[in-house]
Amino acid sequence: MRVIVFSNKKGGVGKTTSALATAAGLAKAGYKVLAIDMDGQGNFGASSGGEKNVKGTYDFLKGDSLEAVLQSNGVYDFIAGDKRLSNAESDFPRIGSEGLLRKALKKVDAYDFVIVDTPPSMGLLTLNALVVANDLIICAQSDAYSVAGCMELFGNVELVRENYNENLRIAGILLTRYSTQTNISKQMLPLYEQAAQVMGALVFKTKIRENIKLTESQVMNKPIYKYAPESNGAKDYEAFLNEYLEGLKKNG
Repeated sequence: MRVIVFSNKKGGVGKTTSALATAAGLAKAGYKVLAIDMDGQGNFGASSGGEKNVKGTYDFLKGDSLEAVLQSNGVYDFIAGDKRLSNAESDFPRIGSEGLLRKALKKVDAYDFVIVDTPPSMGLLTLNALVVANDLIICAQSDAYSVAGCMELFGNVELVRENYNENLRIAGILLTRYSTQTNISKQMLPLYEQAAQVMGALVFKTKIRENIKLTESQVMNKPIYKYAPESNGAKDYEAFLNEYLEGLKKNG
């Protein structure tokens, strides 16, 4: 079972969109997928067609069984987030709270991949995700703030490696809402490549182009591959997933 975490300390960079597309893409490829929404906004669970006012990630971290919190949309299984997660810093015990997700997932073994969507901060919830992660995918846009967010996150990754998870791997930086027509995208790419080199990682060759179908698919609670299979969004995420899986074969 491999855990893939999507993160960046900056919001609005396509973390949830990328996590949704990757969960659906892996399921489409025949893998058994569990997705976990660690964000108090609950956008991943909502876009997956999740029910409201049911048990979710908060309860899973509190010790409830997978069966008690699990939902499915017929494509992948998922655990939904809700606003209670916003109180995680005060609700969970101070000692050992960084390992709650790892502890909960020890009882889970029926999946090939676990996809984790994180909030745009380096708080307790993101820390829990990194502690259990095999691969971190950093989502970013073509602006200076996203580059800074990547480097700040890298500092946190090094601390997590030193203290909790020495096997945490940065699979790469995924550029989203990318436009080959704008100068800013072209200008920022070398900066991301420099940042990736410092991290010992890479910038994925696949760039996710701005595509309204991605937003529409989330509103309609349908995976992009079902909602608009011929769209640039579907094609880009399929190419990204193939690139990720090829890298996985090479790196183990």
